[in-house]
Amino acid sequence: MFNAAMRLTQQCFTIYSTSATDEKKQEARSDALWAWIMITQSAANADDNSLYQHSLAQMTAITRQ
Repeated sequence: MFNAAMRLTQQCFTIYSTSATDEKKQEARSDALWAWIMITQSAANADDNSLYQHSLAQMTAITRQ
């Protein structure tokens, strides 16, 4: 799941650097955020603080796009 989230995040950043429609940009952002939300929940349940913090940082970076 981590690798998929990283790939979705990279796609999101790539799409935002193009002249894609707002709809496509929002779709890419939503996909990436949803992946990180699931990872954050899993990390919290597993008491994995470093992954939890990394997930929060990724979500922050995505929402600043």
